[in-house]
Amino acid sequence: IIDNNNNNNNNMSATEDEKPPGPPPGPDEEVSMTDVTDPRETDVLCGRGGAALRHPGNQTYRRLVNLNKGLYITCLKTEKLKISRSIVAAIREQKGRFLERDAKKGTWYDIGDKKAIEKTSQALREGQPKLRQKMVEMGQIPPEQPVNPIQQQLGNGIYAPRQTPSIGSLGSMQSIGSLGS
Repeated sequence: IIDNNNNNNNNMSATEDEKPPGPPPGPDEEVSMTDVTDPRETDVLCGRGGAALRHPGNQTYRRLVNLNKGLYITCLKTEKLKISRSIVAAIREQKGRFLERDAKKGTWYDIGDKKAIEKTSQALREGQPKLRQKMVEMGQIPPEQPVNPIQQQLGNGIYAPRQTPSIGSLGSMQSIGSLGS
């Protein structure tokens, strides 16, 4: 699922490819973020190929992404970012790292939260048009309507800007306000 559009990650030898991932770290064990030689089960390996697809951490990551795609489609941009952050946080909570291969050193390094969130957002967007159409057909979301840029920033009407009341409407507003006291 994670793809950094860099083909340098395909330089794994057959022995590295078949090497089983290490166990997750213990609760007090420090987790190295650079010069990683033995990715753990909880790590997400960035790149293409069978090793990344089969890696337990990537499988967990893909499940989390797939479970959140439907929600991601229906959210505002700020909420979408929260979903991406929460997926990265869930991986990190399990002491997982987002590792990219350093072909020159033959080791792995953590790409950091910013890149991990960007990659997660990209993974959540994958296949979105087909999923959106399926959700429309199932009646889960309304058909997409043209949205003007101002409405898109304001969302679905819930976050409508506060309008200045006219003089004629102040009486009704006061009576509504007095109901609570």
